[in-house]
Amino acid sequence: MKKLNLILPILLISSCLTGCSSSNNGEYEGKTLTIYNCEDYIAQGDDALIDIIGEFEKKYGCKVNYYTYDTNETMYNQFSLQKEGTYDLICASEYMVQKMVKEGLVQKMNDYNVSIPNYEKYASKELRNKLKNMKVVTDSDIEVNLDEYAVGYMWGTLGIIYDPSCSDTIKEDVKSWDIFWNDNYKDLISIKNSMRDTYVVGLMHAYSQSEEFKTLKEAYLNDPNDVNCNAYNQLVQNIFDFKLDGSKESEEENYQKIATVKDELISLKDNIFGFEVDSGKTDIITGKIKMNLAWSGDAVYSIDTAMEESGKTLEYSVPEDGGNIWYDGWTIPYGADKELAYKFLDFISTPENAASNMDYIGTEFVLDQHQLLTGIAFSNELLDQSGLTCAQKTGKNIYFCHNNTFCKNDSTDYYTIFCHRLQEEKK
Repeated sequence: MKKLNLILPILLISSCLTGCSSSNNGEYEGKTLTIYNCEDYIAQGDDALIDIIGEFEKKYGCKVNYYTYDTNETMYNQFSLQKEGTYDLICASEYMVQKMVKEGLVQKMNDYNVSIPNYEKYASKELRNKLKNMKVVTDSDIEVNLDEYAVGYMWGTLGIIYDPSCSDTIKEDVKSWDIFWNDNYKDLISIKNSMRDTYVVGLMHAYSQSEEFKTLKEAYLNDPNDVNCNAYNQLVQNIFDFKLDGSKESEEENYQKIATVKDELISLKDNIFGFEVDSGKTDIITGKIKMNLAWSGDAVYSIDTAMEESGKTLEYSVPEDGGNIWYDGWTIPYGADKELAYKFLDFISTPENAASNMDYIGTEFVLDQHQLLTGIAFSNELLDQSGLTCAQKTGKNIYFCHNNTFCKNDSTDYYTIFCHRLQEEKK
């Protein structure tokens, strides 16, 4: 993945075998750590960034077997077929972590203060609270939360990346998920082949048509005070949630919701170019498509690459209707080398390594952004190279100047503006 020379808004969230280099201390000489992660989801030494895997091997004298997958469902199917102890660390999205916790496939984490001190020190308290609020009732009928079973990694939004030159009305059209059903864009759209994310699109399209939804949305957009915000947010949350009280009425309601979304997605098929997992971020650069359902990190990659390679402008939008915020985290399966897994999680949670991962991937690490920045020693030379000339903190938001231009601030308290360690090429 190309390095991302871009200012990013941060919202509150084939396989390969890497050889072992000589170790500085040989603490875990002869041991192997096996990792299963999503594709393109860790810095590997490209564009002068840190080679996370290689540096970890050097530090601890171990070998890392690093395997990748395309979707959470592919990962789950592969993982569930393997014998216990095949993987030491698995990165997955929050909904899949919930499934693995419920089925007893992953272990509870030890005290973070002791086992992963960097994560305990630098992780955003707000984001960890989000994970704590994600509950799971295990097959043993015990309620637990995700913070007990997963170490947060990255998070971001689901939205639409588009070519603004596609039509005169597209900037207005992308304010709603309805755009995917708009026949003005027939065969110009690609959709994620991802069960959860595509389901969100069908869900929002179906339920945003109600008068209650339209009324609360309009009230919120016209006057985003706490009352209107809470009312609108609660309505959207109710649309997303399933009722799990076991009653017949709830089961029927859940079934009807799934059936409604199914019908919406079947109708969507007639208007789109196709489904994809990873190709959309390049297809929109080449012009093969004009619009793509995208994760925020992939959108950043496309925007940056299109501008760098051809001067082409692409834009990213989260529709006003509402949408999904995703969280990815690391889990430790049963039979894993838990001690070495903790060492790796602590290693990637240092500010320097987290910044390299953010630069490479384009998504947002769960580390608190102020802690992350103050944990990195920015030299004058780096500041000169990057154009990062000053910084100002105000309330819960951090503003960074790039070439003396302030980044745009978002009004929501959970937003923080973070500027990557920009490293512009000198001609």
